[in-house]
Order: sequence, then C-alpha cells, then structure tokens
Amino acid sequence: MSQKVLVMGASLNPDRYSNKAIIKLKEFGHTIFAFGI
Repeated sequence: MSQKVLVMGASLNPDRYSNKAIIKLKEFGHTIFAFGI
C-alpha cells in the first residue's frame, strides 16, 4: 500500500541521509513530498 511521505530537510546531495531515504521510499512505491530542496 502506497503512502504519502513528507521528507523535511530534503537534499539533492546523494551523501545526505534525507536523499537516501527519498530513494528508498520511492523504491517501495511511496509518494514523496520533499521539503527543503
């Protein structure tokens, strides 16, 4: 089941955990809202 997820402090930097979290959440089919880019 897909859920909507807000990632606070999102970053385009691939070394940041927020970026890694976004990638993993997308892989599992979640809808992502990235805030802070």
